[in-house]
Amino acid sequence: MATTGTTSSGTIASQYSGLMRVNGMASGMDIDGMVSKLMKAEALPLDKMKQNQQLLQWKRDDYRDMNTSLSDLDTTIFDGIMMNSTFNKKTVTSSDSNYVTATALNSANNTSTQIEVSNLATAATWKSSGTIGTLGGSDKTLTFSVADPRSSTPRDVTISISGTDTIDDIIQKFNNSKLDMTAMKGSIKDSKGNYVDNTIVLSNNKTGSGSSIIPKDQQTADFMTNLGFTINSSTDLNTQVTTYSFPTSTAGDDAIVSINGYEMKESSNNFTVNGINYTIKNKTTAPVTVSTATDVDTIYNSIKGFVDKYNDVIKKVNDKISEKRERDFPPLTDDQRASMNDTQISQWEAKAKSGMLSNDSILSSGLSKMRQDLYSPVTGSSVTTGYTQLSQIGITTSSDYSDNGKLVIDETKLRQAIQDNPQAIYQLFNSGVRSNDASGNYTYETEGLAKRLRDTIANASSQVTTIAGQANYTNNQFDIGKQLTDISTQITDFQSKLTDIENRYYSQFSAMEQAMQQANNQASYISQNFSAG
Repeated sequence: MATTGTTSSGTIASQYSGLMRVNGMASGMDIDGMVSKLMKAEALPLDKMKQNQQLLQWKRDDYRDMNTSLSDLDTTIFDGIMMNSTFNKKTVTSSDSNYVTATALNSANNTSTQIEVSNLATAATWKSSGTIGTLGGSDKTLTFSVADPRSSTPRDVTISISGTDTIDDIIQKFNNSKLDMTAMKGSIKDSKGNYVDNTIVLSNNKTGSGSSIIPKDQQTADFMTNLGFTINSSTDLNTQVTTYSFPTSTAGDDAIVSINGYEMKESSNNFTVNGINYTIKNKTTAPVTVSTATDVDTIYNSIKGFVDKYNDVIKKVNDKISEKRERDFPPLTDDQRASMNDTQISQWEAKAKSGMLSNDSILSSGLSKMRQDLYSPVTGSSVTTGYTQLSQIGITTSSDYSDNGKLVIDETKLRQAIQDNPQAIYQLFNSGVRSNDASGNYTYETEGLAKRLRDTIANASSQVTTIAGQANYTNNQFDIGKQLTDISTQITDFQSKLTDIENRYYSQFSAMEQAMQQANNQASYISQNFSAG
């Protein structure tokens, strides 16, 4: 709206031109009030432009909100019913958890395993004598060749030591290095039973046999000897190359287990066999039975999570496309907003925003396609006989027409289907690869329900994005954005036009004021002359 404001000096600030004017001095007329009323009439097209701009922004935001809902559904599908691991969930029981526990990782079949433990895996340790020499001196770099348990490929590790480092500094550097060992300082009993202080113990962080740590040069060997470790060396007479060895105080050992009568060695007390991760805790005196069973609760909750999300999304979309467009409640103008309180504004805008996507064809067709995706049977060699559509696993469509295709779960039937064959349910959702058949048509019938849904969601979302873009898009990347840019340009141009019109009005009134001032001056002059005569 064209408005003017009076300053403390009586001059007027124009909204459009920003000029300061003094008016009505000669005529006594309210020039600013008259111009303001004239400009309100002139600005009516500007109000309409701003209202159209607001409607486009609301429509863009509603489209993006629908896309967010579709994206949430897609994520729920992908993270749940599209994952084979979802349908391989198992509950695992051990007949004696004091000796063996287990978890199922990716086992498709239910199993019962007899496990015996004859040896636990242990870590290698290296202990010093307890006598530490002088630590000062120059800076140096220690170099070790480290072999991990049951590894045939050693690796080199370097540690930088400062001449000012204390024993605690050195231990910290060992622990922070890539040795993958833990260094500790403590006390141990010597051969006479007396405690020896300043003993350093290196413990491998990994259990199992075959680990070693070897100084690679004389400097490293001398430093470790100074810390109290026993370092052996030998020199090849032909090559004159000296090699070093670092005898372990306690060698690492492998775990020895028997699973269903088959004995095996493992470097860790935690290992995986046939999709079951075992943790052994003690040597057994009798076989321990580890059994797996289908985790019906977890699989059921994953499917129910998908159904709940699907129902939420289709309700939200249906509510939006069936919302009535309240055309008697256009966006508020600045003057209308200024005359209302917050409650009135909120109530008005609730109606003004309604129906932005009423009967939207993209969303309507997307919902229809999703219903078709779920109701059409799945065929093909990868689908287990008997599970070709949702109704066979206890998921049907609501009989209430107003639910618009809401899915309903028969919990007893679905749980039984999960117990009977969870992999068959997985194939119902995920079978087939969408490709062209010999006649050039999509083999839609062989595609699993989840894959169909994700295709439909992707297609609808892509169309919505073309129209409404995303939060990080610029206006020139989507259709509504281009319209917003155009209308913003129109608003700017029209505001410039209003400035010119306002200036013209003031120029005309100024000319009138000047003419009246001249007339007043002449009348005053004549009156003075008559009075003098």
